[in-house]
Amino acid sequence: MQASHLSNAGIFILLALATIAAHAIFIPVGYYFHDSDMSVPLLFAEHVRKGEWSAFYFQQSYGGTALSYLRALWVAIYEHFNPTHTGYLKGHMIFSYCVGPTLATWFSYMCAKRYCSMAGALVAGLVTAVSFQGMIQHCGDDFYYAFFIAAPLLLMMASKTQSFFLESTRNRLALGGILCGFMFYTFRGFLIYILAVMVPWKQTFAEARRLLAPRGGLEKTGIGLVYFLLALYLYLDFFGPVIGDYKGRPVKLYPEPNLTIVAAIILLLELKIRYKSISLDFVKRAGIFIAGFATGFLPEIFHRLGKNDTIILGNWETNSLMQALDLLANRFAMSVRQLLLGHEIYNIYNGILKNTPYLLLIFGIWALLRESKRRPQLLPVLIALVLGILAFFRVHKSGAGQYRYLIPVLPVAALMAGILWDHVYKKGLKYRILVALLVAAACSYQLIQRQLVMKSTIQLGKIDEISRVVDYFKRNGVRVVISDEFFQSNHYTFYGREKPFFVSTGRIWGPPEGFELANTEKRVGILLTTGKLRPDAGRRLQIRGRSFQLGECTGIYNNKLCIGVET
Repeated sequence: MQASHLSNAGIFILLALATIAAHAIFIPVGYYFHDSDMSVPLLFAEHVRKGEWSAFYFQQSYGGTALSYLRALWVAIYEHFNPTHTGYLKGHMIFSYCVGPTLATWFSYMCAKRYCSMAGALVAGLVTAVSFQGMIQHCGDDFYYAFFIAAPLLLMMASKTQSFFLESTRNRLALGGILCGFMFYTFRGFLIYILAVMVPWKQTFAEARRLLAPRGGLEKTGIGLVYFLLALYLYLDFFGPVIGDYKGRPVKLYPEPNLTIVAAIILLLELKIRYKSISLDFVKRAGIFIAGFATGFLPEIFHRLGKNDTIILGNWETNSLMQALDLLANRFAMSVRQLLLGHEIYNIYNGILKNTPYLLLIFGIWALLRESKRRPQLLPVLIALVLGILAFFRVHKSGAGQYRYLIPVLPVAALMAGILWDHVYKKGLKYRILVALLVAAACSYQLIQRQLVMKSTIQLGKIDEISRVVDYFKRNGVRVVISDEFFQSNHYTFYGREKPFFVSTGRIWGPPEGFELANTEKRVGILLTTGKLRPDAGRRLQIRGRSFQLGECTGIYNNKLCIGVET
């Protein structure tokens, strides 16, 4: 036992060092990559240090705040020993690029140990340690790293059973329910793993075959109604008429209730068929899981019951047949590319290694499909992959996040690398060498790409731009800066430590104090970047429904910096 603990400690140190080495290049200036969305957890952590508490980030229910409390503690300790502005920035960047990724790497390795050999687990841990370029651009999103910890943990709990819900002990089922409830509050994408692990899929497939062969008039009517509602859902989603518009966006009839009714009909039919054979043990297990889930979900329950001004994010786009075809033909492939290689603006390296992450993913899927046929415990992993892809197609139309919607499949992608190693291990030395070279090449690509991205960023002066813009407005003593650019406001606020606040022309996700100041301050900073807003001949500018008289302006890179006084 002691030798095992020492072995785990040694492996943890090695994986931690690999993770830090792969991410350390971003510690000095990684804040540049934290746009307005990714800077929110960092800003919230600073509010936690002031004694504030909330289940969600600044009035939007997109991701729970659990890991940001750990971030706040880490930065407080780090800044205690380095009480400077550099210490403040580095404290956050070390958490984003070292602490969070190291935790994700360790849990990925521990999960892979349950499904792979020791060598396969190390391969999965190494792939997680190096990570994917698309994820590097989201290292500030703490709820993603909470997900990368919890998803492997839930897969670990299910690794020794063919059906975790039916075969686990009641204590483990209760713990699994608590984890599922807490993570569903923290990150809605965790629903993929809840379904993959908790649903007894073997029995579910058997029941589906039974339902698709209805016996009797009531069952046939119910199944016919299900087919009709599904067809109506597809019609309304793809071909439904536009009935109005909201802020320039078309509004169509909302088709989702059809799916709710379908689920209710299927449940009623299943109860009709099986109500006499439902065991008391099954009912007890369902009650235990629901109670555990509700316990883990308490942060959101209390938040909803309290003073609640949280904005629920709704659909941003309507769907159409052409959009669906474009999603299948173009946007899915583009999102996979961005997830593996990074966004186009950061996709610099075009050498021979560029396609190796694709090859690793493709061969990993092949190995998972082959291995799951003879190892039933891999079925939840395969189901999680399938549900992750289906979820991408379902939610992509809700916004322009694109590859973010594929992030839930990353824990499976890392695990597949370990499964691939085990699958080819018995095929001979040459296959093991080929897989080892493929893993090494894919990891090397990620590291080379990072070096080029950072070099390009520094050469373009992006880091210098942030510091000069913030310092200009600090010197001029303004408390808030109104910007016409969404993606720079929050990370400028983060860099300046809310002195001043930066607020965009529209209502966005960020500290509420900034918006209050933008509506009340008579003297404000004005940051013009996009060229969409221009002062008139009298140097007056209309912005956020207010009129400001501008003084002399200064240019820094492509930005126009002014001081405005309300008229």
